[in-house]
Amino acid sequence: MLSVLFAGGRRSSCATTLLSQRLCHGGANRSVQRDLSQSGLLRKSRRTFSSFACFPHQPTLESDQLLLRPIERDDKDALHAAANDPLLWAGHPSKDRWKTDVFAEWFRAAIDGWALVVVDKATGDVLGSSRYYDYLEPGQSLNPLSTQEPAGCPTVVGSEVAIGYTWLARRAWGGTVNAELKRLMLDHAWRYNVDTVWFHVAIDNERSQRAVQKIGGVFSHRASVPTDGPDIMLWFKMSNPSRQEPKGTRISKMSIPNGASLPKKYSFEGFSSDSGRPGCTIVTSTGYEIVSDLPKTGGGNNSAAQPVEYLIAALLGCKNATAHYVARHLWSRPHHRIESIRFTQVTAWRDEQGALALPVSEPPPTSAALQCVSAKVYVRPRATAEISEEDVEQLGKIVEERCPVAATLVHSGCILDFQWLLDDA
Repeated sequence: MLSVLFAGGRRSSCATTLLSQRLCHGGANRSVQRDLSQSGLLRKSRRTFSSFACFPHQPTLESDQLLLRPIERDDKDALHAAANDPLLWAGHPSKDRWKTDVFAEWFRAAIDGWALVVVDKATGDVLGSSRYYDYLEPGQSLNPLSTQEPAGCPTVVGSEVAIGYTWLARRAWGGTVNAELKRLMLDHAWRYNVDTVWFHVAIDNERSQRAVQKIGGVFSHRASVPTDGPDIMLWFKMSNPSRQEPKGTRISKMSIPNGASLPKKYSFEGFSSDSGRPGCTIVTSTGYEIVSDLPKTGGGNNSAAQPVEYLIAALLGCKNATAHYVARHLWSRPHHRIESIRFTQVTAWRDEQGALALPVSEPPPTSAALQCVSAKVYVRPRATAEISEEDVEQLGKIVEERCPVAATLVHSGCILDFQWLLDDA
């Protein structure tokens, strides 16, 4: 039986060392898991079993501005004082966490979840909390606590860890605290050779989505978190800078492995439509001509659609074409063809300051990229009686993965929020 000692209510370093010796690099055998479970050290929470070893998940991190340290039971009152603000939680999934009883539940989970406390070094005030969780080594399953592996459960290619459960008192909003907090935690992850850091954000938590994108998080996909129940979350990722390809790397025939298909090639020519104006005429290698322009307020003649409008149109057109292709190969005959697709309530957002902020010689204050595109997609199969809402939802998920324009936008950090519905009207 594994014995783990505690001193003053905290996990001792000896316990961590013992766990590391028994678990790190060799995997977690079932007898050790049972012993930990019976001792109460292994609890049902978002962190995975492997987070007890290999990666120091509760470090003390420090900058000129902030101190991040392991949470203590004596921190309860100071944390509650920072959290006791209804407006702090207004855009959060747990909107009543400012209440004493609800906060108490969070605090118990934070103690069990090896959370960190964020402290303002200048004043000594507690500003909030964050934590690491779901650390996985290469080759580990995304469901490492399961005694029976689900069919098709994926494994990790490179080491991964998640950063989350972050909240800060409103007086720390709008400044540099969140960026500095995340920089400290990311730097710690990179020092321990983590390949990928994940951020899981609730779909309706727009403030957190913007905050993650602001520090460089790139939207990857929508899925539930394997260790945290069925709720669908937005997954943002950041990669270890030392693992990234240098910018400007070109794909050449010499760099493509034998037997691999060559990238599909698109060729264009373009020229200004009107001297001194931003309008442009593009000619494709397939013989089509596309004209773009800007409104007169932007210096154009307002003679054609704007370039960003073409981008969104390309996204819809690509999704439409991909959906027809996927349906033919996904649904059984004779119900494998789509009669029609309708895109409604299509809305896109971007921050104009990313393109227009002055002076142009300085980096823009925000990204010029599209931030989000949302829409409802109504799919009408030729035989609606044989196609269900679940079939259409599955179709949409596959389209999101296979549409080239969608993949390009997602890689840039744009959130695509498309709701796929059965059109049985």
